[in-house]
Amino acid sequence: MGRIVAISSGHMDDLYSIHAYFVDGSKKKHVLFIPTASENSESYIQSIEEGYGLVKGLNLHEYIYCPHYEGRVDSFNHMMQGKSVPGLALETNTAFVENNGDIWFISTDSSKNVYTIKEGKKVKEKIWKL
Repeated sequence: MGRIVAISSGHMDDLYSIHAYFVDGSKKKHVLFIPTASENSESYIQSIEEGYGLVKGLNLHEYIYCPHYEGRVDSFNHMMQGKSVPGLALETNTAFVENNGDIWFISTDSSKNVYTIKEGKKVKEKIWKL
């Protein structure tokens, strides 16, 4: 299947190493871009389209996903109560990576975390610092 990377946003300058990790130069990549509540600028969206090519949906992993988890802890934890679908909570400047069935997490900031929430239990996942 290849590599899948889910980036939990942040400023482009701060995410350079994550983007470099994702775009290895071999060929044009595709990205599922989800605009944020801050309403990304048209020029930013255009740069994503030109750099990657947009994909509207993949249906590869079943998670309730929360970007910027550090600012949404209470609301996301409350929303996850009683859910049978697992939660994936990424703090800013972190990313989910799936490569041929193997899953891991990366970050440009060693103070940030990623959590999975299954059956009411929150687990802090190991992160590889870039």
